[in-house]
Amino acid sequence: MSQYEELYIDQGSTFEYIITLSNPLGGSFDLTSYAARASLKRSYKSSTSTNFTVTYLDSATGRIQIYLTDEETQLLKASQYVFDVVIESSAGAIYRVIEGIAIVNPGVTS
Repeated sequence: MSQYEELYIDQGSTFEYIITLSNPLGGSFDLTSYAARASLKRSYKSSTSTNFTVTYLDSATGRIQIYLTDEETQLLKASQYVFDVVIESSAGAIYRVIEGIAIVNPGVTS
C-alpha cells in the first residue's frame, strides 16, 4: 500500500517536495536500480496530466525530489488535484509508493 500525502502548490511559484522512501522491512529503500516518475491530474479520469520532474537526491537512501517550475505551476488552475509517485524496477515491476491530493492555491502577483 502506498503512503498518502497532501501537497500544497502555490500557483506561479516553484514547487519542490522531498520524499524519503523507507523499506517495509526496515531501513532505507535503495533506489539504485529503479526509475521514478510522478504525475498530477485534475481527477483520476482526466486524460491529461502534468508530469513532475523527479530528481534523485540520494539513490542509496531512497531520497528523491519532485519538482515543478514556476511556469508549470502558473499553467495549473487553482483547484484540487490527484497525484502519485511510482517506481519501476529494472525487471519492470511497478510500485505506487506515494499518492494523494494536491491543492493548487491561486496566486495574485505574476
